[in-house]
This record gives sequence, structure tokens and C-alpha cells, in this order.
Amino acid sequence: MGGKGGLHAEIQSVYLIYIRVLVNPPLIGSTTITLIDQNDQIPTFDIRSIVLSVVENESGNRIIAQIQAFDRDVDYPNNYVQYRLNGNLSDSEVNGNFFVASNGTIWTNATFDRESNKTLYRLFITAYDGAPAWDAKNNQPNTQDFQFDIQVIDVNDVPPVFINSSSITISINETTINGTGILNLTITDTDFDTILDFGILSGNLKNVFSFNLLSDNIADSSRTQYIAIGQLYVVGPLSYEITPNYTLVLFAFDTQNLATITVTINLLPQNTRAPYFNLMPGFTSYQYEVNEGTAISRLDGPVIRATDPDIPATSMVYNIVTNNNQLNLNSLYLNQANNETTIGISLPGLSRDLPFGYSTYNFSIRATDEGGLGVSSYAPISIKVVDINNNAPIPTNSPWILNESEINPSTTVIFTDYDDPAQNNTIPFRVEILSPSGFTLSGPTLNYDGRYQLTYNGILNRTITKNLTVTFNASDNKGYSAITTIPIIVGDILNTYPISDGFKTINILYVNGYMNSLRNVPLGSVYVNDLDDWFRTSRTYSIRDVSNGQLFSASQGFLSTPEALYPGSYTIHVDVTKPIASSTALSTIDLSVTGVDSEFVREAATIRIQGEYPETLIDPSLGNRLNTLRNALASFLLVTADSITILAIRPVYQYRSLYYPPLPFNEAKKQALTDVIFYVSSLKRNDIENTLNMNLPLFLPRYDIIANASGPNPCTNYICPTNTICRSTRAIQPLPYAIDANQTSFVGINIVDSADCVNSTYSTNFTNTQFGCITYTFNNSTYCPCTSLQTYAPLGPYCQVLGRTFNENGGGYAVYDGRTFSNRAPTRFSFDFAVRSPITDGLILLYGRNTTPINDFFWTAIEIYQSRLRFHFRDTILDATNTVLNASTWYHVEYQYVDSTILVSINDCQYVTTVNDTLNTYDLSNVQLYLGGIPVIGSLISGLYPSLTQVNTFSGCIRNVLSNGYYLDMNSPLLSANSNAGQCPCSLTNSCLSSVIGRTSDIIIPWYTWLIIALVLLLLSTIIALGLLTCIRMRQQQKALAGLYPDDTRDNIIDYKETAGEEDHSTYNLGVLKKPVYALTDEEIIANGGRAGMHNIGYTDTIINRRPALGDYIDEKLTEQQITSYANDTQLHYRYEGEGSIASDLSSIESIHYQDEHDFRFLYSWGPKFSRLADLYASGIDDDDNIDNA
Repeated sequence: MGGKGGLHAEIQSVYLIYIRVLVNPPLIGSTTITLIDQNDQIPTFDIRSIVLSVVENESGNRIIAQIQAFDRDVDYPNNYVQYRLNGNLSDSEVNGNFFVASNGTIWTNATFDRESNKTLYRLFITAYDGAPAWDAKNNQPNTQDFQFDIQVIDVNDVPPVFINSSSITISINETTINGTGILNLTITDTDFDTILDFGILSGNLKNVFSFNLLSDNIADSSRTQYIAIGQLYVVGPLSYEITPNYTLVLFAFDTQNLATITVTINLLPQNTRAPYFNLMPGFTSYQYEVNEGTAISRLDGPVIRATDPDIPATSMVYNIVTNNNQLNLNSLYLNQANNETTIGISLPGLSRDLPFGYSTYNFSIRATDEGGLGVSSYAPISIKVVDINNNAPIPTNSPWILNESEINPSTTVIFTDYDDPAQNNTIPFRVEILSPSGFTLSGPTLNYDGRYQLTYNGILNRTITKNLTVTFNASDNKGYSAITTIPIIVGDILNTYPISDGFKTINILYVNGYMNSLRNVPLGSVYVNDLDDWFRTSRTYSIRDVSNGQLFSASQGFLSTPEALYPGSYTIHVDVTKPIASSTALSTIDLSVTGVDSEFVREAATIRIQGEYPETLIDPSLGNRLNTLRNALASFLLVTADSITILAIRPVYQYRSLYYPPLPFNEAKKQALTDVIFYVSSLKRNDIENTLNMNLPLFLPRYDIIANASGPNPCTNYICPTNTICRSTRAIQPLPYAIDANQTSFVGINIVDSADCVNSTYSTNFTNTQFGCITYTFNNSTYCPCTSLQTYAPLGPYCQVLGRTFNENGGGYAVYDGRTFSNRAPTRFSFDFAVRSPITDGLILLYGRNTTPINDFFWTAIEIYQSRLRFHFRDTILDATNTVLNASTWYHVEYQYVDSTILVSINDCQYVTTVNDTLNTYDLSNVQLYLGGIPVIGSLISGLYPSLTQVNTFSGCIRNVLSNGYYLDMNSPLLSANSNAGQCPCSLTNSCLSSVIGRTSDIIIPWYTWLIIALVLLLLSTIIALGLLTCIRMRQQQKALAGLYPDDTRDNIIDYKETAGEEDHSTYNLGVLKKPVYALTDEEIIANGGRAGMHNIGYTDTIINRRPALGDYIDEKLTEQQITSYANDTQLHYRYEGEGSIASDLSSIESIHYQDEHDFRFLYSWGPKFSRLADLYASGIDDDDNIDNA
């Protein structure tokens, strides 16, 4: 019997085995096997370590723990476990402080002090069994170690200590706001596990202070003592007048011990309380009464007095304030003395009458303590204005129209008196006509409502006069009168006058890239001569043809095109029909289109003209005043008139109330103002406007033009709301501005010079300005010479470098301080950019925080995404889907904040979006402007804005970054890479030839123009080729005819190609004889003999340009030989001996032999150049014949 191994007494120590012997009969027996235990199991702990604690300051023998290990061996002493201290693994300080009994009990008799002794002890206890291990070579038992970490528990036996001192005195402002910390105190405690409570024991009146834990070092495991900082802070309102000082007792308590400190707080008096006004009992405002238009040094009524409740009281300053911007209080002033004031009124006094007068003026007086620097309060003021009769009745219902062709036409004229009717200062009126005599006035109605009927006695004809004036003298009920003149328009009536052809020029100018702005907009009216000039829409219009295939329409009599217009010239013919007259005419329109760079607009100057409307400036029938103005500008600026480009002509809005007396047409024209905006390439805007300003008085005597102003500033006398400033901003509106007259139209750039009230926090400190900056008094504009920076031109008025180019390989960026830029409403922001080919997605601009959280600031970004612009306004995304970007093209981007609405324009396309612009912070210290991209290496900025697609791939140029009316200085970045400041390279926009060919680079030639040119060249080439082939064919036919008789053997026929004849054939020039006035045909030459008897007839018969068939030719020759007596050799074809002459050289003369050798009449057939020779030699023959006949 044998075992297979794997027997363990710990599992089963006795085995009973039954044995069966297979014999017949079988035998059955059993045996018992008992296993002898071996010491093969080690003592085992349930856990291998534990943390215990002992309390400091205790003494005597103390059991602190007992452990037990289990040995799975079966027999004793294999399973007998004992315990001992392992001195090798335990801390050295364990010996003498801790003891271990053989039964696993751990005890100590040491007294521990945490503040002076070790606070943590580590000891190891070894459990071992009672016999040598089964495989031991040195009779060692089985063992296992157990780890004890024993920490000394601190006893709170040391009180906390304020290390500052026992008492402290501080002073704070009584205006200290809640939550402000005013004092930090440091407290220490050597007890390790101290937990302190802080508070105020006494002196905290009305609980306005609190003392709490600010920080401690409890998380520092290496600390040797506990250190805490407590903070005393304000939690309630303070008042110097109520409690000027506080004595507080602060405490720190560690559950056993209490520490205190006394803190004295003295309040510093501050200006915390607003002044109050001493109104009379029962009144809520100061009330006064004054006569209209009266000056008074002191209004009768109560004195305005305010009291300062602060201690000590301070001096008062009073001001007049109102929220009604239309309330004219310029004549009011204050008389301030002894902390009180009265109100005075200077001339012209207060107005009661419309449009700017009020019956009661309500406003406020502001009282501010501390001499105007402290706290303010307001008191309402009410001034009642008593009306005086200072207005006469005036006509108020313009316009007035009298139709032509009517007998005694009439119109209603309503007179109004703006005085107070309650005081009988108005009706009834008395009105009479002073001039002209052809009018009568009837009325008023019974209710005296001021209505009169004005009648013209006769019939008016608009072809004679189109407007009239009528002068009235009108007085009110109390006799106050005034003389007024009203304009009368002679109204047109549709008649059957025929129309006739008309001619018109239309000049169009736009900014490159804005060609779509000209689509479907009126470019000018279609002009034909028609006496009915009010009824353009009654005619029908049809485009007959356009010179270059552009599509135009003439709806309602105005020319427009649905297609983009490109620079060039167009001739348009329009058929116009007047159905009522059954008359038709042709209107011819010469239209020219010119494109200019957007820089022209930025550098354009402005001249303001008085006494002209835009229409009168361009109308050639009025003397072409615009050309006169151009010549005047050229003479003062010392340039040629052709170098001046007129960009825009616009009327200047002038407010004129409906309550003002009407103006006649000539007076209204005298007061009209028109701005002409123009560009001169060789001069700067400030130099132009300054030169013209100095020469304004010379325009009238030299050119009969009234120049009102040069470079007018729209911010002059413009008032902006609080926290905003006025900045003049020039913008390009998408739609053009058209000026239309009968014979010409001018469609210019819609340039707007606006007075923008922008965020006043914007910084205007430019570091690159140089000496010599000038602020012109005439328009309050500043310009600096910037001599050393001209290589970076173009420059802004404060020497700002306006352009920055980013490398074509990407990786470029420029970072600017955010305080030099503002996007807070109300704000207008714009810039130009051009991108290289190929266009890739990339960031153009980012304005936002460089740290988290980014959404606390209203950040903005503009990027290129799929060849379009994408705008980010914090969480709002606007995709400019209608504007597909093209490489090497300038784009002008502009957006303006109007409350929560943002208006965006890209060249001539407009977009709008609304945003939530609520901000948590307005701090600009960590806000930056990134152009062209943002830093990638070593920067976390790109990670802050994950919504941006690409941040470092822009390749192109950015220029003219304009914010709040100021240009960004591109030469002053905080950080930049792979970019250069200065003028954008011309290669970027393929305009490098502009300096050679002038402004032709501004002209964009459309593709179909090149196609037309190619087709025309192809057609011309075909015509020339056909002409050459025809000439060659004719010469070949001539040579064939000359060789009809190659086999003729007659001796008297000479081959003239042998050039037989003269002695020196090569030097003789017969070319002068080869230019006959007319060409002779073969028939004339062959019929020579028939004309022999005619003397100098000149051969004026009709020339037959044909060539006979060969058979007819032979028959004709045979017939002529039968009737003539000439020799055969006279039948020569001289036409083929030269071009345009019968004879090619003089040798051919000898080949002609008549029977009579002296008959030279044949010379007449050689043409007019031989007439004189024929007269000399042939005249004698006739004489001989005459003699013979005689």
C-alpha cells in the first residue's frame, strides 16, 4: 500500500481503510492510518497592523493592547504560540517604554508628554510557535510579525495665545462696507490637536462686527504647533454720528482654555449722508412764475437751501440738471452764496411758444456737499411762464400747389398763431395780400380757425413758370403783425404734349468690392423732352439695346440693373412712349462706372457749399457748377482738376421746425448746405482741409461759390449721454447715394460722417505721437507730422501705423492691450482685411480675456470658416453666408452695438443679430486683442476658446482697425510673431502696377469683357485672312490672263518681262506713272482703234468691271481684226504690265506700231497722266488730216 502525497494532518489526521480480497469466497478487512503532525504552519494574524493611542501625562503600569495569532498545526507544541518584541524592526525609543508579554499583552509604565517627547511610536511584535519548523535548518520556529503604530494623544493642557499684543487700537472709515476685513490676528496653541472657536465677548453694539477663523495650519502634518489667523470684519452699518468708536473684547477658545484681546475701533467721519432741502411745509417743489422772454436777476420766491447732516457739515454747490434734452435752459443761471442759491434768467428769457417753448419748465436743482465733490441730492423746480403777445399768424400748411390749365385755381392757406389763446392773443386774424396783384384771399371761416382760400385770377402755364411767391401781412387779435412770403408750386397736369429724343449722362462711382450694391437700385431717371415733367410714370419704357450686353431695365422711368456693374462705359438706348399723346422718343444714356479703393474714402476731404443743392451742382443746364467747384479746389490746392476724384455729394440736414415761417424757394436755396467729399492722391486729408479753410473767403469772389466750411466735424456742439464721449466716425453704407437731374445723374459712395457717442472708458494714449501735433481750431481735429514713421505709411492722425501683414506660411499673430480697444455698447468697430490664396480657415480677430472664466467678459471673435466669415459674440455665432470671400480682395468689416442688437456689414452685405451682453466684470486688465491668430506654443489661450476652429493659419493683411473713433496702432503690440507692421504689400492684391499706370489697378475688368475682346480679335483675323486670300487669287487670275498666248510665234509680239527697251532699265522708276485716276478695262484697250479718230475725249464712259470668257474674247479679237487696219501687235494687254497703268515701263511704248508710225493718238488711252504727251504728239495728226481734207 502506498500514498500519492498531499496529506495534511491539519485537514484529516486519521484515515480508516477497508480492504477487499477478490477470492471465492471474498475476504474483507480494515486498517487505520494516523498522520503524525509536522510544524509546517506559521502563526497567522487576522490583520498585519493596527494604530493604537496612548494619552499623554498618564503614569503607572497600563495595558494598552493584546494580540493573538492562530497556528493551524494539530499537535502541541507545534500549535503553541508565544509573543516577543522585535527590537530589530521597532523604533529605538520603544525599548524602555513598551513591553510585550508572552501571551501577547502590550503594556507600558512610561509617562508621555506630546509637547516634549515623541508623538508616534512604531513597534513590531513577533508571534512564534513552540517547535522547530519542519524545514528548519537551525531549529528556528515558524514566526510572523505584527506592526503597531502607537500615537500619543494630546491633552489640552496649554491655552491659546494672541501673539500680537493684549490690546490694539485701529481706525476705519464709517463708510466701510459689509464684508470688509479690518483686522487680522494670529493665534498659536502648542496643543497639537487644538480646535479653536473665535468670537467677540463684549462691546459689539448692534452686532456690526464679527470675528472668525480665516485660515490655519491644521492640514500641515509636519507642524510643531497649531497656528491660526482670525479676522475681524464689518457685518453691519456704521455711523460716526451714532457710535463714533467701539471697544471689542475678542476671544479664542480651545474647549478648555480661553484667550482674549481688546481691540478699540475708532470710526473716521465720512460724507455718508446726502444733503436735504428745506422746503416750505406743504410743498414738494420750489415754484416760481415769470413772464415770457423776460430777463430777471432773481426770481421772486423762496431761496433754495440744502443742509448737510454730516458732522462736520461741508459747503454746498448747486447745479441745474434735467433729463429733458429738448428743454432749453441756457438762459437760466444760479446765484450761489452762503450755502444757498437763487435762480436768475438772462436774455432772451424763457420761451413759451412752440416749437421749443413750454408753458411750465420742470427741472431740478442738485445740491452737492464737500464743495461739489461729495454726495448729492435733488429738489424739483417748477417755473410757470406767462405768455406775452409776441407772435403773429403765419402760414403753416405747406406745400401750396396751384394747378396749371385751370381757370382761377385756388389752394387753402392755414394761418396759425402760437401765442396763448386763453389770453386772447390769437384769433380773429386779419390777413391781406401785399403782392402780387393777381391773387385774391377769401375767408376765414365763421369759427375763425385760420383757414383762408388763396385764388389766382387767371390760368397758369407751367411751361412759363413753375413756381410763384405770395406775400402776406397777417396780424392777430391784438394787432401783432408780421409779413411772410410763401412759395407756390404750379402743379403739372397731364397733357398731350409730344415728347422728343433726350440725352443723359450717368456717372457711377463705387468702392471696389461693392459692385453688388448697384444691383436693383435706381441709377437715374430716363430723360426725354416732355413738357409734362411730373408724369414720368405715365410713360412706358423699353430698353432697345446696350453697347456691351449688360442687362438693364427702366421700370417707372428709372434705370436699374439686376446684374453687378463693373468699371467701364455703357451706352443705353431706351424707347419711351407717351400713350396719351401717341408720341415716341428715344432716350440715349451714356453711363460710366468707376471703382476706387476704400482707402480713397478714409483719406477723402470734405468741403461744405452753401447756396447749392446736390442737384444744382451736377445739372449742366445750370452751368455745371460741379466742374466750377473742381477747378476752384484745384487752384487752391495747386493740383490739376483731373487729379480730384469726387466720391460723394450729399445734402446736409438742417433742422427747421414746422412752426417756423415758410421760406420762399430762393431763400431756401440760399440756406441749403451740400457736402462734397473728394480725394486727391498727392495730398493728405488734413493738409487739404486746412488749406481750404484758409481760403474759404476766396471761393465767392473768384468762383461765385460760397464755401461754408472745410472738414466739418459732426461732434461740434453735439451732446452725448453720461459715460460716453463723441467721436467722429466715417463709415461706408452698403447702398449708393444717387443725385438725379434731368440731363445727368451722379451715383456716388454713401459716405456717412456721424457723431458717435461711444464708451468713454476707451484709452486714447498713443505712445508713438511725435512733436509738432496740431489741433485745428476750425474742426477740433488733431494731426501729427509723423516724419520718422513715413516708411510705415499710411498712418493715422496720431501716427498710428494702420497696417499689419501676416506671413503666408501661417503662424502669425499680434497681441495688443485690451485697454486700447473697446467693444462695449454703444460702440462702432471696423477694419479691412485681404487674404492670400488659397483661402484657409483661420482666426482674424479675438478680443477677450486671457484667463478663465472667459464668459465673464463679452468676448468677440471673427474667423474665416469655409471661405466665409464667422462672428462670435460670446455664445452667439453669426455666419455671413451671403458673402463668399475671394483671395486678393479687400473686405471692409464693420459692426455696431445698439443695446443688445449688433448690426454687421461686410462690404455691401448686411447682417443683424441679437445677443445677451450681461457682464459680470468690466475689468480690462486681463483682456487682450489678438489679430491674425493667437500664440500656440507655451500658451493656454487657444484652449480657453474651444469653439474657434483654427487659431493660427491666417495669411494676409489687416488694416484700419477702428474702434470708438480711434485707429489701433499696429506698431505697438505687446507680443507678435511672423507679422510685420506697415503698408500692406501690393502683391497681396495684385496691384503692384498701380504706381505706373495710375489708378487702373482699381478697375476690375469682368471675364466677359475679355471674351468679347477675344471674339473681336478672332473676327478681325478672319477678315484679314479672307482679304489676303482674295488678293492672292486675283493676282493669280491676272497672271493666268497674261499667259493666254504662250505659243504665239509672231515676231512683232514682245515679251515685256524681258524688260527690253531703255538702256538702263534698272535705274528708271516708272512708279510715279502707275497711279491712274481710274482703271481701264480690257475692252477699252482692245477697242483702242475705234477711238482713234476722237481727239482728247477723256474716256468718261462707264467702266465695266468684268472679265470675258475665253471663247468670247477670241471671237471679239477676230472681229476687230476684220474692221481695223492696225497691225496685230497693237492688240496688247498693257493692263498686265503694271498696277494701275497700262504700261509697266517705257520699253512698252516702242512695242506699239500703227500703220502710221506718227499717229500718237493712242496715248490718250494711257490715262490722264499721258494727256500732255498726247497733246504734243497727236495734235499734229489732226492738222494733217484737216489739210488733206481741205
